[in-house]
Amino acid sequence: KYTLSKTSPYKLFDKQYFADKKGTESTLNAALALTQAGGVKIGENEVVLETKDGESQSYLFTVEALTPHAFEEADQQSRGEVEISFTGKAADINAYLKREQLTVTVNGKKLELQRYRDHLQSAPASGAIEYSYVDKRNHFFIGKDALQAGENTVTISSPDYKEQSFSFTYEK
Repeated sequence: KYTLSKTSPYKLFDKQYFADKKGTESTLNAALALTQAGGVKIGENEVVLETKDGESQSYLFTVEALTPHAFEEADQQSRGEVEISFTGKAADINAYLKREQLTVTVNGKKLELQRYRDHLQSAPASGAIEYSYVDKRNHFFIGKDALQAGENTVTISSPDYKEQSFSFTYEK
């Protein structure tokens, strides 16, 4: 059985009902119960709903990893760090760029992600994801010491999204 979670990005059912056989007043709305279920994993999942009279119904569903927003550009900043941009709406990019759930590698080395761009001054071999205010996209930076002159390859992994890799050229 799954419990509700406010952070899950999955929508499982749209208006699917399971009626209690002893009375229509106890009909359960599976859409409300399952729209955001905690413990959902990529792949096949099973949810068991139980009515007030003890009857149960099992639902199987498959969850696919989301497609991440495409890499747009790498913009070298005045202090040497690079800002990475993605295509799409700010809210969708912000759902993807969550520091706590991302694993980022640059040229095969794991990048430690800081909270603020200013941290790149004292830790130039790290990265930073700065959260933005309403209607603005989060900013993703890679520190200058994490990059090499020439071609750099970045790989981003997240539990909810397909892995993506992209490359750009950096001038030291």
